[in-house]
Amino acid sequence: MPPKPLEVQRGAGIEFYNIDFSLQNQLRLAGAAIPAPSPVTGASKDPIARKLRLRRGKRDHEEADSDQAKILKGMKDIAKEKNKQKTLEEVKAESLKPKRWDESLEKPQLDYSELFDEDAGQMPGLTVWEIENFLPNQVEEVAHGKFYEGDCYIILKTVLDDSSNLQWQIYFWIGEKATLDKRACSAIHAVNLRNFLGAEGRTAREEQGDESEEFLALFPNDIVYIEGGRTSSGFYTVEDVAYTVRLYRVHG
Repeated sequence: MPPKPLEVQRGAGIEFYNIDFSLQNQLRLAGAAIPAPSPVTGASKDPIARKLRLRRGKRDHEEADSDQAKILKGMKDIAKEKNKQKTLEEVKAESLKPKRWDESLEKPQLDYSELFDEDAGQMPGLTVWEIENFLPNQVEEVAHGKFYEGDCYIILKTVLDDSSNLQWQIYFWIGEKATLDKRACSAIHAVNLRNFLGAEGRTAREEQGDESEEFLALFPNDIVYIEGGRTSSGFYTVEDVAYTVRLYRVHG
């Protein structure tokens, strides 16, 4: 067995030094007054006082929560007031901005109900009008894509965007042999249709034999040119008088 450590052989700790390291003994050695030790008594439990303390603590928490709610409400009111002032400033700044030239134009007060039906452009799909006697006349769906060379047409494509809002594409098609009144009325009534719908896009001009790819894509079965004209012109037409040629023989 190995020998014991030297400290264990000599002795160590309080028993060896015979010195009391307690606070009271040190105070006594220093000549200070030693406080009398207070007797330890078991605290009696008071259930009523405990309930009062719990109620008081709950009430203090509720008051603190109420104060926090008031502070949050005040901060929200301040933020709302700042946002309101900011909105008013933005509106004021927006009103000071110069308008675009097309926004400053005043639209004429016209009754478009005489030209187009109320449900025109309100459903997705394709709608076609032909010009007859200066006015647009809606074409049946079976005749879509069949254009007479002597007529002009207005084509409306209605679609729904990602926000389920109606969007419109307006074209006017001019036949190669169309009269001047049909050409002019197709362009004019295309603009009237745009104003009637409140569309912001421009109207696109399409001519026979020079149609754009976007216009041709509106008709899955391709377009067909038909010789002649189906509608009558709004102008008065002067027809040459046809004389009947006769041969007479006179006998004397």
